[in-house]
Amino acid sequence: MSSETNDRTLKTGLAALSVLVLAYSLVIQGSVLFGLLAIVAMWCVYLFYRLILVLARIASALEQLARQQTEGVSGTRITETAETSAREQSTDARREPDREF
Repeated sequence: MSSETNDRTLKTGLAALSVLVLAYSLVIQGSVLFGLLAIVAMWCVYLFYRLILVLARIASALEQLARQQTEGVSGTRITETAETSAREQSTDARREPDREF
């Protein structure tokens, strides 16, 4: 919830700042293009920030998936090794002892 609130707050702040920059560029400077350029630059920075956050989430999810797969594989190997040694012991028990004459 807090990340959604922070994102909503950031978007609201950027929207308000965009309106102020556009109003400044129209009223004070008289150049709409400068205001639009500044607004586009601000939103591009915001989108780049969101891209970095998404890439970080993807990386952490991949790390977690890889960790789960390696733990699952090592657990399977241990189980297979235990089963193999148990089978070997049971076949050894069935053999007749070597007799020396």
